[in-house]
Amino acid sequence: MTSIAISRCANANTILTALQQALAVTEAIRDRAFELFEARNGSHGSDLSDWLQAERELVLSPTAELVDAGKQFKSTIALPGFDAKEIQITATPDVLVVQANSDHARVYRRIDLPSAINVDKVTASIDGGILHLNAPKVVMKQRTAAA
Repeated sequence: MTSIAISRCANANTILTALQQALAVTEAIRDRAFELFEARNGSHGSDLSDWLQAERELVLSPTAELVDAGKQFKSTIALPGFDAKEIQITATPDVLVVQANSDHARVYRRIDLPSAINVDKVTASIDGGILHLNAPKVVMKQRTAAA
């Protein structure tokens, strides 16, 4: 198993940077979808098809498995052919973003989490083309009743 570095985004500035990266991917898809629209001479009615075709052409979005394992979330994603150095993981309190770039493919996968995680304790590794993410949940301190 090879460990992968995590970009940890716990404050507004680092979260903004992660959002800007996601926006850049969305803008590239939007631009390609518009090119497809223009290639059809601007005829309406296939907007969704254009968007989905642009996504398929520009970015792979592999299926991700997310498991609530009690004190943490565990996720696995198939990334065959990628080395650890080609994979970037961004962890925010409620989202994990996986990006991978190589000569043969570009991957973007966003995993929305049902509850907050401790971004400082997220770990990632790849083994045999399978990415393993572990994201410990934020531990909520219980208040004790005043006597």
